Amino acid sequence: MKLKTMFDKIYFDGMKPNHSMYLLINEDIKKKTNEKVIFFDDKKENLIIAKYYNWITVYITSDSNKDTNHSNYKFESISKAIKLFKQ
Repeated sequence: MKLKTMFDKIYFDGMKPNHSMYLLINEDIKKKTNEKVIFFDDKKENLIIAKYYNWITVYITSDSNKDTNHSNYKFESISKAIKLFKQ
């Protein structure tokens, strides 16, 4: 899977769930018009913060019983999730 060809920019974690990482990305995105942020994660606390910034949130979990109020989408794998946005 060639992520770099599918998305304009890819940010990698390292500072999650620190708000400064989300703020930095949000400020970078604001420089462009009509840009959407699609945020993939397997931890609810990270998705809650991303949703605060009105990002599209994708919960990666194999547990079908997990609550999804904190995400826009839920998939059991990142590869299945990416197929949706690849279209």
